[in-house]
Amino acid sequence: MRNENGRLIPILKKDLMEAILLNESPIKSQICYSLQYLEFLQFQICDETLTTDVVRTMQIKTFVIYAMEIIDGLFRYILKEKGKYPMDKKKLQSTTKSNETVINDKKYFFETHIYECGEFYADKVDFATVINRVHKKDLIGASERTFLIIKNLKELRNKVHLHLAEDYYESDYNSFGLTEFYWAKCIVHYIITNDKFCKNSNVFKYLKPTEEEIVYMKNNPVKQRTKI
Repeated sequence: MRNENGRLIPILKKDLMEAILLNESPIKSQICYSLQYLEFLQFQICDETLTTDVVRTMQIKTFVIYAMEIIDGLFRYILKEKGKYPMDKKKLQSTTKSNETVINDKKYFFETHIYECGEFYADKVDFATVINRVHKKDLIGASERTFLIIKNLKELRNKVHLHLAEDYYESDYNSFGLTEFYWAKCIVHYIITNDKFCKNSNVFKYLKPTEEEIVYMKNNPVKQRTKI
């Protein structure tokens, strides 16, 4: 929202919290903060008087990253709620290390790991695994095309380090543009307003694609970087 002077009036966190169905948790708060940041970034990106082309490209990159983080958080939440999250049968509780000892003029030490036995959420589960689980278990009723778009945006999100750009055309300036911005905005709106996560979609209408953006996306599909 904007006031009469054109300044951004962000949606309050409490309104976002009330609109999202997730139980109270740190992940719910983090998602709300990220949604507020997306609103600010969108305001900046869409107002050409506020920035330059290069800065706008960096803002679009940040928008894509945070959009994917929101979807990552929502997907992990529903996997845990439905009992489909990968589990481990042990959890590291502490590590002890002995003093160094010298054997045949070489230094050695012993390290002991103490694990608790039981059922625990796996620590290292990447986003690709999370996407595939939500898709295969049909937890949100989304189409295969939706998951393909998410995967392609996820691959784009991964190219945030300079050393991952293999040539000129894979640099930030050539990887992030209006196509990526519109598709990221569209897909995060589609996921956050899914009835598994949302009880008041009006709160997220700032993310809903306009008719002009829909036409643009039809003519500019997200670049395919992976397969379903």
